Amino acid sequence: MGEWAKLEREQSRHDFQVLRYTDWQRAIDTAKDDRDVAIKNADYLHYELDQEIKRANELKMKLDSYAACCDTEHCIETFVGKRIHDHLKMS
Repeated sequence: MGEWAKLEREQSRHDFQVLRYTDWQRAIDTAKDDRDVAIKNADYLHYELDQEIKRANELKMKLDSYAACCDTEHCIETFVGKRIHDHLKMS
């Protein structure tokens, strides 16, 4: 009976080690999956940031264009207003 009990203890120890190994392997696989997901999320965030920078630059160019247009319009209005004023003064 002693030999049989020894074999059962060895089997239990072996089963426990297999379970531990399986748990560790599952933890490693989960960590790898989590890392892969984190990398994909980071790549997506970089892409989104690049798109936002691109949109911001386009808006800045439009605003600069509108500002230049307004400055030009103001200059023309000022010039025409001055010419009209000068013309009316001479009349």
